[in-house]
Amino acid sequence: MLRSLQSGGKGQTLKLALVTIAIVAAYASTDEYHQSFVPGRTAAVTDVLIDTTGGAIAQVLVALWPSRTRRQLESKPAD
Repeated sequence: MLRSLQSGGKGQTLKLALVTIAIVAAYASTDEYHQSFVPGRTAAVTDVLIDTTGGAIAQVLVALWPSRTRRQLESKPAD
């Protein structure tokens, strides 16, 4: 989702990450709402919170991964 939003151009990474988390929360909410109509299933706010937390953690990992890779490339000796 974040990569899709970033495809329009560089910059505003924090804003796009927050928009991505909001989309994850909205999707989780609509999924739980849908589950309230399915026999044998129940909707739970805690499930929305778990899904949203997972989306937020993913955004942190995405933010940390490129910087780690960039540092490894910078510390490599040139051929």
